[in-house]
Amino acid sequence: MRWCRSWLLLLVLLASTGSIEAEISSSQGLSVELSAPTQRVLKQLSDGAVQWQKAFLQEDRTSAEAEQRNLLDLADSIGFERLPDLNNAALARAVEAAEQGDFPRARWALEAADAFDPGRPGNSFAAARIHRLQGEYIAAVTDSLRGYARLFALPVDLDLWQANLVLWLFYSFIGAGGFFVLLLMGTRGREVALDLADSLGQRVPRPL
Repeated sequence: MRWCRSWLLLLVLLASTGSIEAEISSSQGLSVELSAPTQRVLKQLSDGAVQWQKAFLQEDRTSAEAEQRNLLDLADSIGFERLPDLNNAALARAVEAAEQGDFPRARWALEAADAFDPGRPGNSFAAARIHRLQGEYIAAVTDSLRGYARLFALPVDLDLWQANLVLWLFYSFIGAGGFFVLLLMGTRGREVALDLADSLGQRVPRPL
């Protein structure tokens, strides 16, 4: 039963290694100092977002579109290519308007969402939902397929995928090892227990 003893020791070693890696936390104390102009632009973006939503709720399209252009110019001034928070807000307004039967307003919000974050998969999925609510099922399917195409076209973080794969293989190996030990205990339990006790007895010093 030497092979069983080696397997058990390897299993314990792998489990302890996994617990050590799990305790590694992200670095602390990291901070980014923003310049005064950048902070001022961020404040203007926050205020502009409120004004855009206010104009949308009041159905003042002229003011909303003017505020939208101002927000995009502000974002561009500090190097922001997208405004995902405003995109989410516009998508929520679009779906809300469609559920109330106000489809022109829903299209307007959807156009704003695509301006705030162009090419985002969520834009296509929201458009598909609006088409379904309107009874345009062929257009809904088309937009859904476009959304999935955009989703799979997103860049993949290979390092993250590799780390997840290694972690998945590690836990799969641990699970397979645990199942194998349980199978041994069920079929040859007494021999395994005696072999394990003998192995531990050789490594643990006897009390004086």
